[in-house]
Amino acid sequence: MVIKAKLDMGTLGCKDITDFHFEALVQFLVGFTFGNLVGMCLAQNYDMPNLAKKLEEIKKDMDAKKKPPSS
Repeated sequence: MVIKAKLDMGTLGCKDITDFHFEALVQFLVGFTFGNLVGMCLAQNYDMPNLAKKLEEIKKDMDAKKKPPSS
């Protein structure tokens, strides 16, 4: 005896799910592209701080504060 299980997907059919995935993909790509374009424009037009240098300065300051004063 073979029991066949029916996959109940409610109101969503297979076509609706693929449409949803396609729309989500398009939405992600549009947002990602727009974010990259805005980031490039900001980097070209404004003096953005170099985070690597800032982190090194903070690290040096923290190390200087850790060392006990020499007497």
